[in-house]
This record gives sequence, structure tokens and C-alpha cells, in this order.
Amino acid sequence: MTKHYFNKSLITLKKESFIYRLYYYLVSFKLFYDHKTFLKYMALGIVGTIIDFALLFALTDILGLFYLISGVISMIFGLSVNYLLNRKYTFKYSPRSRSKGITIYTMYVIIAITSVFFTTVFLFLFVEFLNMNYMIGKAVASLLMLLYRFIGHKILFTLAEKYNY
Repeated sequence: MTKHYFNKSLITLKKESFIYRLYYYLVSFKLFYDHKTFLKYMALGIVGTIIDFALLFALTDILGLFYLISGVISMIFGLSVNYLLNRKYTFKYSPRSRSKGITIYTMYVIIAITSVFFTTVFLFLFVEFLNMNYMIGKAVASLLMLLYRFIGHKILFTLAEKYNY
């Protein structure tokens, strides 16, 4: 039995939790519906970002590692969490075999490594030349790389589905 959420909704509610209600409500608006993949990507990116920043803070301020080393470690960990979440919820990708899944993950890692490299370069420039706090520099650098990662990951998962990977 389906139940309509608001009179002008474009879709029907399938799950009753608050998060799903909010999601279904938002995608009932054309602007949100047209960009729902990007919005899901950003929402799940928040989870990875929280993990990234928490680990950055812990490694730098608690364990005393150099901020650039902490930044690379925390970003790799956060991006790995994002891969798992986006594979399942945003792009709904399921590998056809274990070897194909490894290939797709390897390609994802290549996109992530280039993202880590450029984020680290931006972080260095912001901290050393613009005298930003390392946490603020990390936030600005991460925002700059968001669109790059989204486009790269969308192309990757689209090609994987197209060619039965």
C-alpha cells in the first residue's frame, strides 16, 4: 500500500523514517529531483567529511603528527568510507564479479589519489602562504575538490554499469 506525501508530491512514500520522509519531500520539488544524485553524493560526503576531519584533528592535535601527513591519512580513510556509501546508495553499483569490483575500486582510488594530491597542495598553499588555520584550509580545499570527485565518480560508475562491470 503506497501513501502519498503531500498533495503535489511526484513520488510516493515507501519508507516511514524521518530521513526518508525528508528525502521524498525534497525530491518532490523539481530543482531537487533534477539534482538528486548530486544531493545524495553531497549528503553522503558529509559522513566521509566528518570522519576525515575528526581523524585529521585526532592525528594532528592528539597524536602530534604533521598536519600534511594527517591530512593525507584522514582523507584516504574518509574517501574509502565514501566509496562504500556512494557505491550502494548514490550510484547503486553492484560489481558483476569480484575482479570487476576490484577494477572499479582501483579506478575510484585513482580519482581519490588525485583528489588527495590536489587537496594537500591546496592545504599547503592555504596554510603556508595565506596563513589560514589548517582546519579552515582543509575545508576550503575540500570544497574545491568536491565537484571534481563527483564528476569523476559519476563517470566511473556510469561506465561500469554501461559495460557490465
